[in-house]
Amino acid sequence: MSRGALEKLPRIAFVVASPETAKVFLLPHFRKIQSQFDIRLFANFSCGQAYDFRPTSQEHITIERRPSMGADVAAFWKLKRSFRNGNFQIVQSVTPKAGLLAMLASWFTGVPIRIHWMTGQVWVTRKGITRWYLKITDKLIAKLATHLLVDSSTQAKFLVEQKIARESKMTVLGVGSICGVDTNRFKPDMGARHDLRAVMEIEEADLVLLFVGRLNTDKGVTELLAAHSALRSHEKIHLVLVGQDEDHFKSKFKGTFPLIQTHQVHFVAHTSNPEKYMAMADIFVLPSHREGFGLSVVEAASAGVPAVASDIYGLQDAVENLNTGILFTVGDREALTSALQELISDDDARQCMGARARKRAIENFSQERLTEAYLNYLLALNNR
Repeated sequence: MSRGALEKLPRIAFVVASPETAKVFLLPHFRKIQSQFDIRLFANFSCGQAYDFRPTSQEHITIERRPSMGADVAAFWKLKRSFRNGNFQIVQSVTPKAGLLAMLASWFTGVPIRIHWMTGQVWVTRKGITRWYLKITDKLIAKLATHLLVDSSTQAKFLVEQKIARESKMTVLGVGSICGVDTNRFKPDMGARHDLRAVMEIEEADLVLLFVGRLNTDKGVTELLAAHSALRSHEKIHLVLVGQDEDHFKSKFKGTFPLIQTHQVHFVAHTSNPEKYMAMADIFVLPSHREGFGLSVVEAASAGVPAVASDIYGLQDAVENLNTGILFTVGDREALTSALQELISDDDARQCMGARARKRAIENFSQERLTEAYLNYLLALNNR
């Protein structure tokens, strides 16, 4: 599209802390809405990694995940100046820090449509003054925003109960998720299953439990390691943990959970092909203590893999209990072990759940369905 044509389109600014957030969650939306909006992405591009968001224009802004008075004030003023000079009709933010700065700056500059995407509340697992501060931050974001997107219905209900936002301000696209799942990418793939198992030296007859995400306490990785150690016949059950080991589980718990030092536990720091790990798995496990939706669960579902997940808001939307997986009481190691053992010991039930999970992913959470819903949402707001 020519520059002249772009200048005639309504302008929308997306604000995130990390460009990785845009790559994972927003890129499908960029591709869908690019013919209707002139898009500009504000993110911390100082990481040195190259990102291709064409035809979206990009602007570097330093947004730190942790509180940093100097950097936060500088980011606010830069956003404020950019919004004033850029003639944006819409500002859309994702993640709490980016949301606070973007909503403040767009409110001060009078941007008419200010949208923040609620994707899970950090404060749910915090205590004391930290919980109070983070909760107040979410309330302020919700107050400054003209509209809120929420990635699951149970999360929206929780936000109302906690008096974070009014129900009338919130919208859930489709039946949930921020961007949906590419069902052509995440699918049953026997070739990928065989190849990756061969590389990882996992026998075809062995069972694979898969976790994908940041490895930290909030994600329930401690309970997962304990449950894997407690499983009967665990010598035939592999645990594959894909994601950055933020809490140093591999070194910190090698004495507590001796299986960490065996071939039964596999740590994979990073992958650009999570669909291959989904294809080689038998059960996806997400014992998270907090989750806005649980996109990884639906990606696994699209690959025909049933899930065992915590019975919390967000994941209650991603998993239909006893139909596409099993929900267990959050933080309960024995309940997690029992749920895993139930699926491990019943091949037919596991495979039937996996088939129903893929059918549900295709019908309810396809990427095309979600991106179309988002485009229609933006057009409806802009045309009011």
